[in-house]
Amino acid sequence: MISFREVAKKGRSLEKEIGADFNAVLSKFSEECGELVGAIQSFRGIYTRKDTNIEGVKDEMGDVLFNLVSLASRLGIDPDTFSELANNTVKKFDRRVTEDVSYKKRE
Repeated sequence: MISFREVAKKGRSLEKEIGADFNAVLSKFSEECGELVGAIQSFRGIYTRKDTNIEGVKDEMGDVLFNLVSLASRLGIDPDTFSELANNTVKKFDRRVTEDVSYKKRE
């Protein structure tokens, strides 16, 4: 299994080969997020005929993740800390759910 740090290094090498700057990577990330949404909608049958194959969603998630890793690296964020960042978000969300009545399920 390859680490996110290694993915970032390989990505930077490939980006350098094609002359992709930060704005190009950011634009590509945005494009890939849109493609992921489209793949999920297709899989769930939203606005289109249902696609029973999850592979398209997984492929687009990989593309989004690759571009997120690249952006993180370019911003000086170690992508190998993603699980820590996600854990912090879980804690933040947990606090909101337990403390904010607007998150409570309506009866």
